[in-house]
Amino acid sequence: MKRKLLFSWLIIAGIAGTALAQEPVDQAMVQKIREEGLNHSKVMETAFYLTDVAGPRLAGSPGLKRAQDWAVNQLKTWGLQNATREPWGKFGKGWEVQKNYAAITVPYYHAIVAIPKAWTPGTNGAIKGEVIVVKIDTTTDFEKYQGKLAGKIVIYDTNTKLLGGTKADLSRYTDEELDKMEKAVAEPARPRRNPNANSPQMNNFMRLRALRTATAAFLQKENVALILSLGRGTDGTVFTSNGASYADTAKAVAPELETSGEDYLRILRLVKGGQKVEMEADIKTQFFTDDLQGYDVVGEYREPIRN
Repeated sequence: MKRKLLFSWLIIAGIAGTALAQEPVDQAMVQKIREEGLNHSKVMETAFYLTDVAGPRLAGSPGLKRAQDWAVNQLKTWGLQNATREPWGKFGKGWEVQKNYAAITVPYYHAIVAIPKAWTPGTNGAIKGEVIVVKIDTTTDFEKYQGKLAGKIVIYDTNTKLLGGTKADLSRYTDEELDKMEKAVAEPARPRRNPNANSPQMNNFMRLRALRTATAAFLQKENVALILSLGRGTDGTVFTSNGASYADTAKAVAPELETSGEDYLRILRLVKGGQKVEMEADIKTQFFTDDLQGYDVVGEYREPIRN
């Protein structure tokens, strides 16, 4: 039996080897591909137009449309047919930042690193106000601040500490780490588990989400001038997120700035330490509701007809 199996494998190997041997490698074409890839690549030029030239490209924003229009025209120059922006369905409101300035003015002047949260409104002109710390763990905490926050700049209390600073941004793998990676064996895929709607983790997640929604509604109703929230990142880098829904039916929220950890925690320390902190800000954002559709850029490559 073993001899028959061995003979069968030899035949298969021979057929495969013959098939591979019969397919000549076009070295000239390989060289042309290498030449295009190494010396005529358009990758950086394409990235330049889609990022630096088009600017921020939030879904539904004018920046995304600029990038898409450029891509459509570029596909046409490359010879693709029917290049166009093709709608895939309803998305929601577009949004962009048109002006963003915020700074501490008391106890001293310091421009802060902060970015408007996506789909939040602006300040409707320049504002000045005192920074107030709020600590809201449950909706019953709303009573402590009711009628006291109008025109104030709100910052949330937190015990968060900045991470990082003790590890290099880049490091080389050791020989032992490389050896372990080389000998790694792929683990079988684990079956996907549906989240347990009644688990403590899910219940806590739903509670926190409901509290965030209720807090946003409360602060908007109290007419706060601006909210400062702690952004992810260190060394002045802020990873932005959305502060409201992009749905055209979404409820109004207060203006909100995602603030760098260094500036956020400095302001928080000052206020909690009994120091009066005042800020000024001028934030302008715009919503776009004329076209609520989402779009993909598509084009067709048609094989040339050969005689």
